[in-house]
Amino acid sequence: RAGEWYHVAASAESEKFMHLIINGKDECTNMLNGQLQGDLDRFFVASRTGDAMGMFKGVISELRVWNECKDDREIKPLMKHQLEGTEAGLVGYWPLNDGPGGSVFDLLPSSKNHGLLKGNPTCHVR
Repeated sequence: RAGEWYHVAASAESEKFMHLIINGKDECTNMLNGQLQGDLDRFFVASRTGDAMGMFKGVISELRVWNECKDDREIKPLMKHQLEGTEAGLVGYWPLNDGPGGSVFDLLPSSKNHGLLKGNPTCHVR
C-alpha cells in the first residue's frame, strides 16, 4: 500500500530457491532459473541495469548484504534494529543516511564497497 513502510529481504538458498521475505514473513519461494553470479565487480539496487532504466519509485532506508542464506526466523529479529557492522556473515551495510549527494558508504570496518547514486535521488530525513 502506498505510504506504508515495508521490510523486504531476498534470500537465495544453495542456488536452488529464492525466498522473498516481507515484514519478517516468507511470502514467496521460487526455484531459481539459472545460477547465482559470484565474484561480481558491481551490483545494482532498485534498477535493472544501473543506467537509470527501470528505476525503483519509492524510498529505500537501508541495504544489508549477507554471505549466507537467512530465513524469516533470522531476519525478523534484526529487521527493525540498526546493525553494529560486526554481525557474523554481514559483508555489506549501507544505512543510506549520508544525506544528499551522489555517494553511499559501506559502514563495515573491513569493507570499502562504497557506491554511487543515480537517477536523481532525494534525501528524506527521518
